[in-house]
Amino acid sequence: MVADSSKRKSTEDEQSTVKKPRTSDPWTCFTDGLASQDHHFAEAFAKSGPYKHSVIPALFDDVLLRKVRREITDNLVFSEKETDIYKVNQTGDLANLDGLPADEKAKLINLRTLRDALYSVEFRDWLRRVTGVGPLSGSKIDMSINNYTAGCHLLNHDDVIGTRSISYILYLPGPEDWQPEYGGALELYPVIAKGIPANDPTLVIPPSWNQFIMFPVQPGHSFHSVEEVVAKDVSRLSISGWFHVAQPGEPGHSDDVDASHVREEEQAKSTLLQLLDADDEDFGEYTEGDIAGVDDEIIPKLEDTRLVAHTETLKEAFEESAHLTVDGVIADAHSQQSLINGLRAIDRANGIAAGKMTAHGTGVGDDTAWECQGPPQRHRYAKLAQTMPSDIAQKSDSATTTMRSLFAARSLIASMPFKTFLEHITGETILSRRVAVRRFRPGLDYTLATSSKHRILQVQWSLTPDPTVATAGYEGELGPEAIDLVSRPISGPASEEEPSVFTIPERETGRSDHWKAGEFGGYTCFMQPDDEADQDAAIYRASTSHEKQASSSTGGVLLTHPPSFDRLHIVLKDPGLLAFTKYVATGAGGSCWDVLGEFVVADLDDDGDEDEELQEA
Repeated sequence: MVADSSKRKSTEDEQSTVKKPRTSDPWTCFTDGLASQDHHFAEAFAKSGPYKHSVIPALFDDVLLRKVRREITDNLVFSEKETDIYKVNQTGDLANLDGLPADEKAKLINLRTLRDALYSVEFRDWLRRVTGVGPLSGSKIDMSINNYTAGCHLLNHDDVIGTRSISYILYLPGPEDWQPEYGGALELYPVIAKGIPANDPTLVIPPSWNQFIMFPVQPGHSFHSVEEVVAKDVSRLSISGWFHVAQPGEPGHSDDVDASHVREEEQAKSTLLQLLDADDEDFGEYTEGDIAGVDDEIIPKLEDTRLVAHTETLKEAFEESAHLTVDGVIADAHSQQSLINGLRAIDRANGIAAGKMTAHGTGVGDDTAWECQGPPQRHRYAKLAQTMPSDIAQKSDSATTTMRSLFAARSLIASMPFKTFLEHITGETILSRRVAVRRFRPGLDYTLATSSKHRILQVQWSLTPDPTVATAGYEGELGPEAIDLVSRPISGPASEEEPSVFTIPERETGRSDHWKAGEFGGYTCFMQPDDEADQDAAIYRASTSHEKQASSSTGGVLLTHPPSFDRLHIVLKDPGLLAFTKYVATGAGGSCWDVLGEFVVADLDDDGDEDEELQEA
C-alpha cells in the first residue's frame, strides 16, 4: 500500500480510464465459489480488529495468478524507491497498461485480465456487500506492483489521500510457502486516542500465496505498516492499490461524499498538526540546579572534555557554515571502550542480531529505564527515562553502569555550562531546550520527516558502536590536541572530491564503513521541503547513500550524518527545515544510540542581519 510520490501529484484528470473487462463473466477469474461467499466474509469483517478488515485466503483462480506472476517477472521493470517512510521496488501505475504498444500489451494479457476483473462492477459490488462502503469507481484505477526484497519496509501511516475508499493487497510471494521469520508481514495498529495509533501493532498478518487483504481507508484510524523483509533471496511480490469512491459521471457519485472525504482528511491532518504543535512547544527552561554532569567514570564533565580547549577554533568553524562535526569528545580511550562494550552487551541481552526481526517491546517497559516513544506515524524509538528507577539504580551490573553513563551524557548536554559553551561557539541566544537519550532498535525504530516553527540548534552526540569491529579503533589516550573537527560543505558529505572545509589535526579513527554508506539506515538527514508536493511526510525523498545524495536531482538533501561513536554534530536549523532519522534495518546488527539536544534560539534581529543558518547551496 505504498503510494508513488509522482502519483500523489497527479490530478484526477491524469487518472486513466480503462475499458470494461474483457471477460464476459469476471467471476471465472476468481476462486470457485467466491461470488456466493459475500455473507461469510461480511460476518468476519464485522468482527475483525483492531479495525475492520478482511482476509481472503485465496482470491483468484490459481492458474491465472501463476500466469500473472510469470508475466510480471519476465516483462516488467521495477524501480527502487526510498523515502523516510518506505523502501520498496515498484512498477508504474497499472492503469496505464492500455496505453502500451500492441506488442507489449500482448506480453501482459493475463495481468490486464486480472486488473479488469478486480475493478469490474461485479467484484466492486461484492466488496460493497462485504465492507458496507459506498459506490466504488470503476474508472479510477489505482494499483501497482511492489516487490519487497531484503531490507524493504513500509512504516506506519493510514493511507488517507484524496478519494481512496478501500486499500488492498494481493500477494504473489516467492517462495509460495512464505515463513513468518522472513518478515514482510502486514501490521495493523489500534487507535489509543483520536488520530493516535498505539506504538505496537496488535495484529500481524504474514503474506501467503493468493491472499487478499483489504480494509476501508479511515482518516486517523486505518494505521498499518509492513515489516522489513529480513530474509535474503526472497521476493514479497504483491499487487496493491486502492478502490476510490465513485467519480463524477459514474453511478452513485455524490458531491456530498467527496466533500465528506475532504473533511475527514483535513480533520485527520488537523489532529496530527495539533500533536506536532504540542510537541514543538515541549521545551524546558534552564534552572539553577542544572549541572555539568553526574558522577560517572566514563562521561566527563564539560571542563574535562576535549571541547573546551578548542572553543575559539570551533567558533570560527561554525561561522563558516552554521554546522560542524566534532570527532571524539571523550578523551580517554578506556572510557570509550567501556561504553562501547556496555552498549553492545545491552543489544546482546535483548537478542538483537543481524538479519533477525526485533520483537516489538524489546528493551522497554516497567522493568527497564526505557520507554517506547511514539506515536509511530511520526516516530518510534526507545527513550531513556528522566530519572533512573530506584530499583535499577541500586544494581551494580554492567547494564546499569552503562545506563548511568547515558544519564551522565544527557546531563552534560542539558547543563548550564554546555549552554554557555554552545552560545559562545554559535553566537546564538538559547531560550529553552529539551534533551533525550535515544536508542533506535534495528527492525523497529525511526523518525519521519518533521520540522519546527522555531529556530533550533540541534546537537546530536552519536554514541553508536560499529558492530563489525571489536574495539573503538583508538590507539592510546587522546589529549586535547587530538581533537578532530569537520565542517562539511552543505552540498553533500565530505569525500575525496569534496574535502573537509576545516580539519585540525586529523587522526586515524579506525572506524569501518559499516554505517557510512547508509545501507542500514540510522542516518540523520536534513532537507528542504518539496514546495510542489503534498505536505505528507511520505513523499519527502531521501537517497540511501551519501553518493546518491550528492548527485540527487531533487536538490532537497542538504546534509546527512551517519551513525558513529563519540561524534558530536551541531546544526542550526531554519524554521520549516525537515529532518528525520532513517529506519534502522535489521542488517545493521546493532542499535543506534545518541543524545539529542534541541535548543530553541532567539529569532534574528530586525536590523537586517544576514541569516547564516543551514540553507541550500
